[in-house]
Amino acid sequence: MHSEQPKLERKISLLQATAINMTDMVGIGPFVVLSVVAETMKGPWFLYAWIAGAILSFIDAMIWSQLGSTYPLAGGSYNFLKSASSPNSGLTAT
Repeated sequence: MHSEQPKLERKISLLQATAINMTDMVGIGPFVVLSVVAETMKGPWFLYAWIAGAILSFIDAMIWSQLGSTYPLAGGSYNFLKSASSPNSGLTAT
């Protein structure tokens, strides 16, 4: 008999983390409204809006990753805004 208890490791891979993040950001919305948007825009023109959205999302992700690497503190937006509005940051209006 085996008396050892199996140990579960608390870890996720990059692929799993990306899938979780995409699920949180995208959700089910695009799949539900896709046909409505295509019908409203009279054909495949809605793809241009999706491509523009993808490009803007990529740019936004690059900005947030740079902010996160520059200010590696828990709290996200709060810390970024606090750093930007502090008198020593050089970012406030004079």
